[in-house]
Amino acid sequence: MINIAIHNEQNVTLAQQLGQHKDLQETVEKALSLYLQYLQQQKNAAKQRTVGEYIGKIVIHDDFDAPLGDDFWLGGQG
Repeated sequence: MINIAIHNEQNVTLAQQLGQHKDLQETVEKALSLYLQYLQQQKNAAKQRTVGEYIGKIVIHDDFDAPLGDDFWLGGQG
């Protein structure tokens, strides 16, 4: 649970009168939750790659540079 001290009661009262914030606590909690989700997305998107992070995950065979045979180019009909 979040405890919030509102220092501008006049704005809160006006918002409630306008029907915008019937439950101010719930509104602030939802806003905080959305903000935290946004921060987590930014953190995940900004993840930097590090040297060696793919060691053992990628295999390049010795014949990688070898010419491809006629079977490849002719669709297996060579």
